[in-house]
Amino acid sequence: METWQEKAARIGAEVVIFDPDNYPNSEDLENVDGWAVYDKDYDVKVAFINAHRSTVVQGNIAYHELEHIEQGHSHYPFSTTKLMYESSANDSMLEKRVDDYVCSYESIDENTIIDVNKFLDLYELGHELYYKAEKIIKEKMLEHIRFSY
Repeated sequence: METWQEKAARIGAEVVIFDPDNYPNSEDLENVDGWAVYDKDYDVKVAFINAHRSTVVQGNIAYHELEHIEQGHSHYPFSTTKLMYESSANDSMLEKRVDDYVCSYESIDENTIIDVNKFLDLYELGHELYYKAEKIIKEKMLEHIRFSY
């Protein structure tokens, strides 16, 4: 079976290990195993993995997130922000999972407002691809959501 390192090399993805203790809203990040950022237009393929998980679990998370990237999806499974967004070349989907980071609407649609500053705090990982990821998030999500600054 292919290892996560081999998969990352084959699909041209980068794996970034982040320590939740080093970033704002670390209590939110602590509950996140990992997430994937993929965008074909910018050629961004990054899997973020929580350093607080065991080495074996990190490998499983990396493999799982790389699967999303290989399938052409971004995957943001933030358990406490309850926001999950996936995009692909063929399809876009915004799941209706919201809480305190999102204004309390019954569902996410073009009238939903997200406080970008709070939302993007979760992405402040000091990684060079953060800026590309931020641009992707804004451009892709603006198809569905109005942001407040």
